[in-house]
Amino acid sequence: MANILVIDDDERVRFVMRESLLAMGHTVIEAEDAASGFTLAVQQKPDLILSDFMMPMAPGKNLFQDLSSDPQTKNVPILIMSGLPKAKIQGFIPAHLWMNILTKPVDYSQLKDCIENILKQHKPPLIDRP
Repeated sequence: MANILVIDDDERVRFVMRESLLAMGHTVIEAEDAASGFTLAVQQKPDLILSDFMMPMAPGKNLFQDLSSDPQTKNVPILIMSGLPKAKIQGFIPAHLWMNILTKPVDYSQLKDCIENILKQHKPPLIDRP
């Protein structure tokens, strides 16, 4: 399956996402903030990034801009989780990144469907990971 990076400052959300993604058969990498999330994205080259939008220190908006500017991460799809309305978030997202927005609390079946749809469009490469 896919190698998925989960970025969220809430440990409980990371736990639920980790357990859900593992149950789906995916490999999970975790980061508790935008800075470590960006570093892990560059180092680990995930197939998908599942990220919170509102985080302390650096909002998701900055993370998405950094990811879209870096040659190693600019094509990695991002699935956003947030309690904010979708319309409020969409203005901050670089248009060339394919993604979706899930409202927290995230429903397992909706999460699974979104991930499957994203991965169908962005097939993970068959390469060895670091």
